[in-house]
Amino acid sequence: MNNRLTNRRQFLIQAGTLMTGLGFTRPVLARDAREFGVIPDKREDQSVAFQKMLDTADRQRSRIYLAHGTYAISGIRLPDFVDLAGTGDQTALINTTRNPLFAAQHSSRVMMDNILVDGVHLGHDDENFALIDLRRVSNVELTGLMIRRAKHDALRLEQCGGLIKRCTISGAGRLGLFSMESKALQISENTVEDCADGGIIVHRHSQGYDGARINHNIIRRISASRGGTGQWGNGINIYKTNDVEIIANKVEDCAFSAIRANTAQDFKMNDNTCLRSGETAIYAEFAFRNAEIKNNIVIDAANGISAVNADVGGGGAVITGNIVKNINAIGPYDPPSTTLGNGISVEADILVAGNTIENTARYGINAGWGPHLRNVDVIGNTLKYSRIGIGISAAKGAGAINIKGNQISAREGNIHTHEWEKLNPIDIGLNPAQAPAHITLEGNITS
Repeated sequence: MNNRLTNRRQFLIQAGTLMTGLGFTRPVLARDAREFGVIPDKREDQSVAFQKMLDTADRQRSRIYLAHGTYAISGIRLPDFVDLAGTGDQTALINTTRNPLFAAQHSSRVMMDNILVDGVHLGHDDENFALIDLRRVSNVELTGLMIRRAKHDALRLEQCGGLIKRCTISGAGRLGLFSMESKALQISENTVEDCADGGIIVHRHSQGYDGARINHNIIRRISASRGGTGQWGNGINIYKTNDVEIIANKVEDCAFSAIRANTAQDFKMNDNTCLRSGETAIYAEFAFRNAEIKNNIVIDAANGISAVNADVGGGGAVITGNIVKNINAIGPYDPPSTTLGNGISVEADILVAGNTIENTARYGINAGWGPHLRNVDVIGNTLKYSRIGIGISAAKGAGAINIKGNQISAREGNIHTHEWEKLNPIDIGLNPAQAPAHITLEGNITS
């Protein structure tokens, strides 16, 4: 038998079982990058050899295995088909120029697994180029990547579908993961931390179906280096997206919101844990519609959960089963905002039911602001140690609200109306006959 063929077969058999010194398995049927002259720990820039390797592998539809070690590369244009696998953080691709380390346009499939990508804070002058920059890729599969020290965005995806899973993104100079016009992208089990302006961002240019699934991620220490009033500094942010799920994420220490949905429609924000948010922990804002906000835990924030902005068409939500604690009214504004310190704030076409709210600086639940109140039900909530249990707008134009079966134990008052910032001193929880006509009170238990 031909020795060359025998050796090739032996390599393919061994590829499925051969272990590196660090315990990682070489992928089955992968070709070793060293066959193409791409050598680990070589001091010289290997961009030319790396590009040739990918182009050859594209034609052959081959997977490439990168042995542990460092590879100095930059400006790599990803061809139609890419399949790269490494050995975890011991396979390190180090950026050497101001260009994106990887960029793709119109590729059909880009797969990368168990590789460290280090931007060393080098980057293009145009902040719209990311360290890994993928545009119009039909199927993205990034698993087990470690992406760190990007000058701007660590990972940018535009009009891409596929999966981002078990990746760690840290130290980005702007955003950790930025998706624009995604195609049902799955973003799950990732860790995003220490980014200057945002964690996981899913936006669209115009309102439409997006279908992203943002589940089981850990996001922490997200700053707002550019300031603003919520454009930056959010753990998870969606904008003009329809049918997005944000489920079972743990989001900590964000300058503004843990989770923020701006002009989104038909979306879920459920089973998340949001700790130490600098402004509103969970925010449905502007022209949002049809939000499900259920079973979240919110602890330590300037506002707990808000579903507001009826003045610009925002409304339509079910807010149930949440635990909200320690809402402090200390936000990122100077002078301080008068709309902070509330456990749950709502305005239009909303059910607020079965929530537990404890220790808020202003209202446990605030319903309406000025004339912006209509079709709100507040039913079966437990409110403890708020300054005032429930606040209700009684300004001219405020619409119907039903307050039923809530248990309220507040520091200064149970249920009060207000006109903008002006609080009515009458506690209608104790004196329901004095409630304005647009307010229905039934079966509330007050202290």
